Amino acid sequence: MEFSGAGINLRSNVPKSGAVARAVRTVLAAPSYALASARIGAEIAASSGFAGVEDVLPGLMGAHTPSALAAVTPRCSCWP
Repeated sequence: MEFSGAGINLRSNVPKSGAVARAVRTVLAAPSYALASARIGAEIAASSGFAGVEDVLPGLMGAHTPSALAAVTPRCSCWP
Protein backbone atom coordinates (compact mmCIF):
# COMPACT_ATOMS: atom_id res chain seq x y z
CA MET A 1 0.00 0.00 0.00
CA GLU A 2 2.96 2.30 0.40
CA PHE A 3 3.33 2.75 -3.36
CA SER A 4 -0.26 4.04 -3.53
CA GLY A 5 0.21 6.42 -0.62
CA ALA A 6 -2.38 4.62 1.50
CA GLY A 7 -0.04 2.83 3.87
CA ILE A 8 3.44 2.34 5.24
CA ASN A 9 5.79 -0.49 4.30
CA LEU A 10 7.20 -1.87 7.52
CA ARG A 11 9.87 -3.73 5.52
CA SER A 12 9.44 -6.86 7.57
CA ASN A 13 7.44 -10.06 7.36
CA VAL A 14 7.38 -10.08 11.15
CA PRO A 15 7.25 -6.44 12.29
CA LYS A 16 7.72 -5.58 15.94
CA SER A 17 4.68 -4.26 17.78
CA GLY A 18 6.32 -0.87 18.25
CA ALA A 19 6.82 -0.48 14.50
CA VAL A 20 3.19 -1.37 13.85
CA ALA A 21 2.02 1.08 16.52
CA ARG A 22 4.14 3.91 15.05
CA ALA A 23 2.87 3.19 11.55
CA VAL A 24 -0.76 3.14 12.71
CA ARG A 25 -0.32 6.45 14.54
CA THR A 26 1.31 7.98 11.47
CA VAL A 27 -1.41 6.76 9.10
CA LEU A 28 -4.20 7.96 11.39
CA ALA A 29 -2.59 11.37 11.96
CA ALA A 30 -1.66 12.30 8.39
CA PRO A 31 -4.56 13.28 6.11
CA SER A 32 -2.65 12.17 3.01
CA TYR A 33 -3.20 8.50 3.90
CA ALA A 34 -6.96 8.98 4.25
CA LEU A 35 -7.07 10.85 0.94
CA ALA A 36 -5.14 8.09 -0.85
CA SER A 37 -7.39 5.46 0.69
CA ALA A 38 -10.50 7.36 -0.40
CA ARG A 39 -9.10 7.66 -3.92
CA ILE A 40 -8.51 3.92 -4.11
CA GLY A 41 -11.99 3.25 -2.72
CA ALA A 42 -13.54 5.52 -5.34
CA GLU A 43 -11.60 3.76 -8.11
CA ILE A 44 -12.81 0.39 -6.86
CA ALA A 45 -16.41 1.61 -6.57
CA ALA A 46 -16.30 3.03 -10.10
CA SER A 47 -14.79 -0.09 -11.62
CA SER A 48 -16.88 -2.68 -13.38
CA GLY A 49 -15.53 -5.35 -11.05
CA PHE A 50 -15.32 -8.94 -12.14
CA ALA A 51 -17.74 -8.30 -15.00
CA GLY A 52 -15.19 -5.95 -16.59
CA VAL A 53 -12.24 -8.34 -16.45
CA GLU A 54 -13.04 -9.64 -19.92
CA ASP A 55 -12.62 -6.13 -21.33
CA VAL A 56 -9.36 -5.35 -19.52
CA LEU A 57 -7.55 -8.68 -19.67
CA PRO A 58 -6.62 -8.70 -23.39
CA GLY A 59 -4.81 -5.39 -23.03
CA LEU A 60 -2.90 -6.66 -20.03
CA MET A 61 -2.01 -9.92 -21.71
CA GLY A 62 -0.74 -8.38 -24.93
CA ALA A 63 0.41 -11.17 -27.23
CA HIS A 64 -0.63 -13.75 -24.67
CA THR A 65 -4.24 -13.81 -25.81
CA PRO A 66 -6.20 -17.08 -25.67
CA SER A 67 -5.90 -17.55 -29.44
CA ALA A 68 -2.12 -16.99 -29.35
CA LEU A 69 -1.77 -19.35 -26.40
CA ALA A 70 -3.91 -21.99 -28.11
CA ALA A 71 -1.44 -22.13 -30.98
CA VAL A 72 1.37 -23.20 -28.67
CA THR A 73 -0.52 -25.06 -25.93
CA PRO A 74 -1.10 -28.80 -26.19
CA ARG A 75 -4.75 -29.76 -26.02
CA CYS A 76 -5.99 -31.92 -23.19
CA SER A 77 -9.26 -32.46 -21.40
CA CYS A 78 -8.22 -29.94 -18.74
CA TRP A 79 -7.64 -27.08 -21.25
CA PRO A 80 -10.73 -25.44 -22.75
